Amino acid sequence: RSVQSNFIPDFDDEKAIAFERRHATLDDLRRAFGDIGYPSDMVEKWIGEGRVHEFSEDNDDKGKSTSTTSIWSDVNPAFRALCYRTIFDSDCGSEAWVAIVDYLKQQSDDITVHLMVAGIGTVCDDASIQDMHKSMGDGLSIKTYRKGTHSIHNSVREEFMTDLLQVIEGVPVQKKELRAEL
Repeated sequence: RSVQSNFIPDFDDEKAIAFERRHATLDDLRRAFGDIGYPSDMVEKWIGEGRVHEFSEDNDDKGKSTSTTSIWSDVNPAFRALCYRTIFDSDCGSEAWVAIVDYLKQQSDDITVHLMVAGIGTVCDDASIQDMHKSMGDGLSIKTYRKGTHSIHNSVREEFMTDLLQVIEGVPVQKKELRAEL
């Protein structure tokens, strides 16, 4: 995906990279997101989801115990900007996928790769998913979380965790004999 495919049309990279995740007030944080180019409905959604929340911190200043409350954003615009600069606007994802496929073809064990895709707002387009499946064949398990948004581990946590535990529990453990060095 190119930088031009960013669905936030007026996204300001420089302001995103300079973004401070802690703010004194919710209005300050809303303004900062707006200055970057985020639409207000997106920001309000994050607030409703708890991805923007109050943060309390206890301080000890010369024997005086005080507490301060600020607003914290789990959403990190700098991460988005850097993803578009270094990952989406490059071939590194495709190159990494080819390397994984090549490696797995050299292995004697049947190894399954699990691709977990958000149904809403995913960065994986259908053509890319089809290409991944074509290159890996039956070694690729694809699960689309229809109600999952970009952060599937947050938006459909229970379903995601159930699937992840099944993947983990289904992985065979190779036992190797340990010998002490003489």
